[in-house]
Amino acid sequence: KNNASKKYLVLCFKMGIPISTLMNTKRPTRAPKSRFKYSVGSITSVVYAFLILLLIQVVMGTQVRQEVDIWMKGFKNIPDEWSTLLSVVFDFHRVMAIALFFMALFLFNKMAQNGGNPHSRNLIVLVVFEGLVGMFLSGLSLPNFIQPVHLVLSALLFGTSMRLLVSVKK
Repeated sequence: KNNASKKYLVLCFKMGIPISTLMNTKRPTRAPKSRFKYSVGSITSVVYAFLILLLIQVVMGTQVRQEVDIWMKGFKNIPDEWSTLLSVVFDFHRVMAIALFFMALFLFNKMAQNGGNPHSRNLIVLVVFEGLVGMFLSGLSLPNFIQPVHLVLSALLFGTSMRLLVSVKK
């Protein structure tokens, strides 16, 4: 490209076209600056990590539900201390929920600093609601009417996370 532009300049000089005319009409183009202050690659990596942790969270939630189903076969009513009867999987499920909340908060904060992203806002709202529903499930001894809400919110959370990934990669 440099050789072609040099040849073009030499040809124009020989034809008597002033260089100032060339400089005003043909300016090198620069790549547009990104409007984001953060590296898109780093945010994309955080969203990928969020999705991986979310998948692990869903698997852990399934494990918790399986343990509760097996355990419930022996009881008619759920005792108040039901969570102490489960394995460490339930504790891991709660810790992962807290980690996902802080990751969503981080993503929301980074996106808000740069004009906002509606998908990051939806993500943090869904994570908060999912956590609240999880706390109600735990605190109210697993009421049947809240369990489907927890599942639907987790599906919406996964879909919103995928949409955020697509919007960040654009």
